[in-house]
Amino acid sequence: MIGSLTILGCLLEPEEPVAAALVGLQLRIDTSHGKTGVGVGSTTLTADGRIIVTGIGPTPKVCAISLTSADHQTLLDLAALVEWAELQSDYISPENPDGCCDQLGYTLSATLALAEGGKPSYTAFWFDEATKGGAYGLPPAFRQLVTTLFEMRYDYTVNGLCLETASSQVEQ
Repeated sequence: MIGSLTILGCLLEPEEPVAAALVGLQLRIDTSHGKTGVGVGSTTLTADGRIIVTGIGPTPKVCAISLTSADHQTLLDLAALVEWAELQSDYISPENPDGCCDQLGYTLSATLALAEGGKPSYTAFWFDEATKGGAYGLPPAFRQLVTTLFEMRYDYTVNGLCLETASSQVEQ
């Protein structure tokens, strides 16, 4: 169980022992907007510790990556620090409601599996600028979870670790 984590120079400690209660996590982040207007695909973290990367287009390329148990645990530990009940439905600046200037939009859908049997679900939307903090920025623990997920996605796919080829049979 994790007691605390240092994230972006801040020491974050859960108010409750969420890590003990969180036994699983499934989340999907779909992108939209950006230079093409349709985003760059989606990233899914499955409950069994895989990342599924889906491209865009009429026949999008799909890649399924099994995380190491340590990387999967890192994501679970970070998720345990997120105050999910406090997550807003969107993090959009009123001065830039359309994500001006080719920012990507992100839509998160997450389902937690709790030890006591609950499976609460959450959604949120943001543009690139929300990852930089500020009044309309993502909460630090949530931002770190998303950033780490995307870093792992990049490391596993760009460094040639995407050895499993997914097909249309991959559940998302």
